[in-house]
Amino acid sequence: MRGGAVPIARPWVQEPPYRDRREVAAEQKAAIGEFVAGLIPAGATVFLDLGTTVDAVVAALPTDLRGTFLTTSLRAAIELSRRADATILITGGRLRREELSVSGALATETLASFHPDIAIISAGAVNADAGITDFDLEEVQPKRLMLANAGESYVVVDQTKFGEVAPYTVCPLTTPTHLVTNSSLSAECQAAMRRAGAQLLLA
Repeated sequence: MRGGAVPIARPWVQEPPYRDRREVAAEQKAAIGEFVAGLIPAGATVFLDLGTTVDAVVAALPTDLRGTFLTTSLRAAIELSRRADATILITGGRLRREELSVSGALATETLASFHPDIAIISAGAVNADAGITDFDLEEVQPKRLMLANAGESYVVVDQTKFGEVAPYTVCPLTTPTHLVTNSSLSAECQAAMRRAGAQLLLA
């Protein structure tokens, strides 16, 4: 403003480090993980994004589950390696050390040739007006690509992400087959999501 500067009404939102995020809403993420893991049929080809809620899905997968799993997350790949009947495919790309994930042009190039049965996608924030947004620009394109190529898609996000907006748009709320969150999301927020076109599933 003329003569000086004032804070914006809404402070800038930044993504906390992975080690902090995994402790936030841990019970709710576990519930989402169990719910989504139950939706994955044997023999499916599944894309697994990075993120703490996707990690909860991977942890909940049955130890004898048979299928092909494509991922940009080294954490997901390590957890999946404990399942003898899982075929695991990892994209190349730039390593994010904190996240233990890969992204960038090489990851996107690899993913372009896949059309999985199911894509499980994380999100940095969900907002009725802004849609699904995230914090890392290089991770947005792989998410968009898998949302477009997959037969079904589930964006998994706990209640703490609702009402926020991250810097980069992933997609409108109408894009994924379902938006999966925990059942303690407020009735008001649930109604706002549904009005905006989200196909909400509550774990």
